[in-house]
Amino acid sequence: MRRPASPLFLERESYRRRRLIDAVRLLPVLGLVLFLMPMLWTRSATATGLVYLFMVWSLLVAISFWLSRRIDLRDPAESAELPPAGGSRAGSDGDGATGTDGATGGPSALAQEIDNGGR
Repeated sequence: MRRPASPLFLERESYRRRRLIDAVRLLPVLGLVLFLMPMLWTRSATATGLVYLFMVWSLLVAISFWLSRRIDLRDPAESAELPPAGGSRAGSDGDGATGTDGATGGPSALAQEIDNGGR
């Protein structure tokens, strides 16, 4: 006999991050509805419509900026595995580009050929 399924428990931070991501996904739909709103106005002046569109655009930019600052898309476990930014990579030959040796004809061989003037 099966046990009754226990309710799904999500950590508070994980739950909040998911709801913020849902809000980000809904933001373009909200923007579309708000941008199309002036079409429903029966008496509209061009200046009023332009001010409205500018205010909606500004509001959408501000909301998206606020949401992007609140969301931490990287999982804390993943950030420990990532290499540090600006660090040296294995296989780098000092010029910032990873390449292969001249015997295989990779990027290092091409760079040597350019340095030698094609000889």
